[in-house]
Amino acid sequence: MRGGETVKLTFTRLKRKIRLMVWRMTHGIAAYVAVVAAYLFVAIMAGVYLQQRALYRDVEQWPSVPAHAVRKMSVSRFPSLVSNNPGFATPVHYVYTVNGAAHPRCRATPDSDSGNRYFGENPRAYYHPQHPEIAVLFPVPYQGTALIIALTCGAVVVVAHLCLRVVRKA
Repeated sequence: MRGGETVKLTFTRLKRKIRLMVWRMTHGIAAYVAVVAAYLFVAIMAGVYLQQRALYRDVEQWPSVPAHAVRKMSVSRFPSLVSNNPGFATPVHYVYTVNGAAHPRCRATPDSDSGNRYFGENPRAYYHPQHPEIAVLFPVPYQGTALIIALTCGAVVVVAHLCLRVVRKA
């Protein structure tokens, strides 16, 4: 082999090693960012769940006032729900008055803004005693199903990451 060919061969190997290092580094950074995002996602979802759970604690004991529907859902969209009932199905935007202040709201239950629930001709808004601007039409306990599902998905990624770390160290 001549000197030039050796240099060229060494240079080619060096380029391959650099490309491999860059590839590993960028993919390593992307994986690191994804794992950090998963940890943040789990922390945020857990925080939101706990905050909502605390906010709607004892919702069954909240005081209630008459609510006035501002915008009703079309009855024809849910004929099976209203066939035997003269009222309407949610979602509905309603206004209620507490201590002379009118509060607009559209939250049907602690878990959702809408639901296929019948609430009759004379709906009542159940409002938070310390925060009268927070109210629901149906005082049912907070479930947080959507947040629990999101939290579970994020937790799977976090657990997988922790398991892979343990396997790599072994």
